[in-house]
Amino acid sequence: MFGQGSRLSLSGLNSSVASPRRSLQPVSKNTPNTAARSAKADQVLEETGLHVVKALNTPVPVQVREALRTDSRTATVKLHDSSWAWLVVGNRVMLWRYSVGSITTTISPCRTLPLPFSSTGWKADLVTVCTDPSGSGRASVLAVSPEGVARYWSNITSDNPPYVESHVVMGEASSTSLASLPSTLGCLLLTSQAHLFIIWPPAGGQGGGAIVIRQLHVPRGVFSGFGKRISSLIFGSQEATFQETRGMVVTNISAGQDAAFVLTNSHLQKWQLSNEQEEQLYEISMETILKDAIKKHKWISQEDPTVLSPELLVWTVDVQVTSMGVAVLFVATRTIQGEDKPMTAKYGLGLVATDNTAPLSLDRLVDLNYDCPYKPGNEPALLAYSLHGIPSSPLVMLYHRNAVLLVDLRRDVPSDDIVQFPVPNAILGKGTCDQHSLFFTVSNGVISISSVGTVDLPTPTRRASVLGTPGLSGRSATSVAMATSHYDATEYIDLLKNSFMEYLNGNVDMAFSLCRANFPPESFVGRLNTPCDLAVCGLSEMVLNDQPSSDPRWSDSGEPSGGVSSMIILYQLEDKQKAHSRLVQFLTDVGLLDQLTCVSVRNHPMCTCYLLREHAEKIVAAASLKRAHNQLVDQAIKLALQQRPSNAASRPGLLSNQDLFYTQVTDIDTVVPALFAYEESRLHTSSLTQEERADLIISVGTLMVEGVFREALQYRKNHSALYQPYLQGDQPEPEFIPWTASTGAGGIRSITVQQLDLMISVGVREAEGTPHEQALWQCVEAMATILLDGYKAQLKSLEEDPSAQARTDTVRTEYETNKHKYIASLLNKEQLKQASELAETYEDFGVLIDLCDTMKDRNKLREYMNRFSEQRFADFLFKRLLDEGNVQQLLSYSEDFPEQLGRFLQPHNHLNWLHQIAIGNLTGVYKTLDQLAEVEDKYVAKKKTLLSISKLAALAADVSQDEKDECVEALNHELQLIEYQENLPADVLDADGLELGTMPPLSPEKLIQLYVRDEKEPLHFLYALELLDFTHPDRKGQDSKDLRVYIWSMAALKDDWSQLDTDNPLEQLHLTFFFNVVEQAYNRGMKLQGLLPPVEELLNSDLLREAGLTEDKSFQFLMRAGYEQLERVYSSTTDTDLDTSA
Repeated sequence: MFGQGSRLSLSGLNSSVASPRRSLQPVSKNTPNTAARSAKADQVLEETGLHVVKALNTPVPVQVREALRTDSRTATVKLHDSSWAWLVVGNRVMLWRYSVGSITTTISPCRTLPLPFSSTGWKADLVTVCTDPSGSGRASVLAVSPEGVARYWSNITSDNPPYVESHVVMGEASSTSLASLPSTLGCLLLTSQAHLFIIWPPAGGQGGGAIVIRQLHVPRGVFSGFGKRISSLIFGSQEATFQETRGMVVTNISAGQDAAFVLTNSHLQKWQLSNEQEEQLYEISMETILKDAIKKHKWISQEDPTVLSPELLVWTVDVQVTSMGVAVLFVATRTIQGEDKPMTAKYGLGLVATDNTAPLSLDRLVDLNYDCPYKPGNEPALLAYSLHGIPSSPLVMLYHRNAVLLVDLRRDVPSDDIVQFPVPNAILGKGTCDQHSLFFTVSNGVISISSVGTVDLPTPTRRASVLGTPGLSGRSATSVAMATSHYDATEYIDLLKNSFMEYLNGNVDMAFSLCRANFPPESFVGRLNTPCDLAVCGLSEMVLNDQPSSDPRWSDSGEPSGGVSSMIILYQLEDKQKAHSRLVQFLTDVGLLDQLTCVSVRNHPMCTCYLLREHAEKIVAAASLKRAHNQLVDQAIKLALQQRPSNAASRPGLLSNQDLFYTQVTDIDTVVPALFAYEESRLHTSSLTQEERADLIISVGTLMVEGVFREALQYRKNHSALYQPYLQGDQPEPEFIPWTASTGAGGIRSITVQQLDLMISVGVREAEGTPHEQALWQCVEAMATILLDGYKAQLKSLEEDPSAQARTDTVRTEYETNKHKYIASLLNKEQLKQASELAETYEDFGVLIDLCDTMKDRNKLREYMNRFSEQRFADFLFKRLLDEGNVQQLLSYSEDFPEQLGRFLQPHNHLNWLHQIAIGNLTGVYKTLDQLAEVEDKYVAKKKTLLSISKLAALAADVSQDEKDECVEALNHELQLIEYQENLPADVLDADGLELGTMPPLSPEKLIQLYVRDEKEPLHFLYALELLDFTHPDRKGQDSKDLRVYIWSMAALKDDWSQLDTDNPLEQLHLTFFFNVVEQAYNRGMKLQGLLPPVEELLNSDLLREAGLTEDKSFQFLMRAGYEQLERVYSSTTDTDLDTSA
């Protein structure tokens, strides 16, 4: 984090004050340490003479660990002082309880709540929890999306809690942070433009009413503005500046009163809040106060008098309340006219008092002894840090994703006290509870960091390039990457430049030798930001941003000029294009192009070859824009220059806005958001007529398409082979997001979406029925093409990486949503030509089907089925019809597409047999219906119908007679079983609550039980015996014997054997139900051999034993006598003996 070799590392601390300690190593996400620690005290992860790091003994829910396992890169966490924690990932929030200082082994229930959709992305700072002050344990949740949708759950401790929604009217601003107020039941919302809103839950807190939202305003009374007038007398008149939020901290002052400190890019506000009123106590120019303090203390350079010049640059970063005052984190640097070397930015803390009087100066300036190289464009990297602390403590912590710097404000000189979290560990959020400073990390869950000891250390030596690079972003991607490298990037650029100059002078062999010496193959180890990659990108950027050497106006600008000689801007761009082409040819000829790996661009690694292509595309885009230059472009350029970090107003007056803008080719894309911003501001002007509004929207869209993107995208298509990266090893290319699809709030993709929405929602209304209408729709088609091309390039890179499946799914969902949204809008407005072209290009099958339906063109649909057969267009169509329940139309494709429909209907046998009838496949019909009958378990009548139709199909099928006979026999067997079920006595059906028309198919075993259970009709027992032939073939062995014993045992139980006379056994047996069944079976021609169980098996059956008959001597005598008589009779009528042995 805080540099290479200049910071204390948890894996290798070597300090005179360090005591024996544990090393805080990254823990695998699959280990259970964060979810189920044993009942022990908090685990000490690291202990030094300066700090202690502990992992709290509070388990993390499984759902949270799983979410971190799949997407810890975008997840954020907040730890609330009420012991509630929540994780935000995607459009959902997971909440659970944690504990500080107590021992627990139980995992708190995790509650997942759906958040309103946001196109810019959620973060945990936009969610807060409010607990019931009565101690009931009830907790409510308020979430506000970046777009201003407020959603409130009154009680998340209940199952499926309901919510109410409202909307915060913020204009062009977006939500940045949300905090619950300690002394009230309300919450405080801060926007990106430093507007504050009080949000109150519905009356009664039960979610039944409406959310109350009120914006806080500065009072407009007699003395309003008094403080600012006094401030102007001291600091001088201040121009109104755009307020960009940096941070907010809320603290409790007393019972019923809270204070909120809001830090912007230039000012610090203090608000006093209570249930009765909200009041802004002051707003001071923090930028001015910091500059005065820096000049007074000669903080940046004590020996250089130019530090006192107006070219001192100061950025506020974050704010935190401490016991020593309000701490404002800032970073400062200077620009010296005529000096051509990297500037150094330095970090510090400014302390002001916490009272209600507007401070006029700093109470104290704290030098943090940390520097980093600065170049215009990498301001986001400078601002990527945050403060954390407790209002009652003098300890403040400066942190980012992978490290924490502890600063004890009681010390005159801060110590090098750093806690690092090596990858894959990372900080996802912070919080305080019970006076503990807490962080949530990927590998260790909730941890606390506290300061110990007051050892005075010697003044640390300032080191250059010590700041790390968390979440870098900015206009100059190459500059950002160089600032973070531990290589001397400038030196490597000079080495490569010298080789390039030798090449241009015709000394190709010398150029090759220099490249081999300066950039040997082993220097490309690491795949990211290698010396050669950074040098190539730096030199390429120098070519793009080169200034005309022959233009005298630039010689007065203090900027170094280069090899561009023309004074005509368009010719300058053409010269740059030629120079860049020569650079690429040079890299190819000396063998460097194939060795390039990756560099960091816009927060993501990118193949260096792709960045070279991006630079070439931007030159093409700049030339195209210059050729299309008009008054609209002038206005956009003016806005774009105002957003640049270097103040254009400080440049010599002879340089025009066009000079400044077109020279910085790497920033050519900034014209796109500037065009959109100008368009929006003009549309809000009521003086425009309907025709003027339509013309403005079409003109801006056309400039974006024709002036910026079209030729650049054509260059990308024509030169894709030239810039194809060659990465050694089996690792896939990193995710590729083209500059024409850059993401984020101000990215090209976001602007493209907003411009499309504007054209469709406003432009169509204004242009409808006018000559502008068709031009508008052509522009919509072109803009949609640019948007969707960007998605396709991104998805193509992601699909090559199997480990990025979750990311791929997210991007694909976003792509499919936007694709269908804009193509369908063309279709809905009957712009059929544009809709069909886009739908065919990007394979939006839903729109293509709708088009064919609209035009009633079955032939076109058939054409699409053939054209997109590999993409399974037919399956998409069939599934859509099936989902809509349009079976008739689905089956109408049986004749035209029998194979495709048959393949699709294989999992849908209930429709497949109808398709098979339509195509005359009767063999398939009887097999399919037989399968349906086999799985039918709801209605026996339906099963009988299926079997009957299957039998008819089998009889008519074109198969061999043997196969036909076998099939019919099997079907008859199943139908016969159903017939037994249909013959069940009515009283048996009534006893089981069965009805003949609605009862399910019953198994043979169940039918046997029903036939013999309560019946004394011998015929029913004969049916039961016949059903033994239907028992499952795999169960016919022992199970069949058991069923046979069961049937005869039930028959034996129908008689009262105690009343029979044993003196006349044969005469008596003739009267029994048991032997009556035997006699009827014999008379019906049933073979007694195998029909009767052996006498011993019968006498030992469980049913007879339970009835006490197995111990009844008379019963045994009579049964054995009966068996003996049967054997004699059977033997006299057949040539075999009846087997009655056990």
